[in-house]
Amino acid sequence: APALPATPERVDAVLALDVIHHLTDDELRTTLRDLLGRLTPGGRLVLRTTVPGAGSVPWLRRLEIWRIRRAGRRAHYRSADELQSALDGAGFAVERIERTAPGWEELWFVAVRPADGASGRDAAASSGGDPAPESAS
Repeated sequence: APALPATPERVDAVLALDVIHHLTDDELRTTLRDLLGRLTPGGRLVLRTTVPGAGSVPWLRRLEIWRIRRAGRRAHYRSADELQSALDGAGFAVERIERTAPGWEELWFVAVRPADGASGRDAAASSGGDPAPESAS
């Protein structure tokens, strides 16, 4: 996985926009664990990524795939379930999943680092809500 720059102390939030489709599954797991370790307990990861839908490929995704191939790499698009599983596996508690706008492929994930000693599932249960609204599926 790409080496992330050092931070002098833990941070309250991390914003990751349109980057995880550049990471292999192993790189994604490593990066998520690294980000979890950099967050304070209760800190949040806000992630936006493309989750391909059924049907034709929108021009924005076609352009991104072309750009990635031109650089000699491959895009690694994942489903919402796969991303939630990766976040859960890294120790995050997913609080919310929301589509950018109706008909768009981009989804926002908000995940929290549980308090020290708590599991991601404990933190998700205490948030009191279903993280995945029907519109994000």
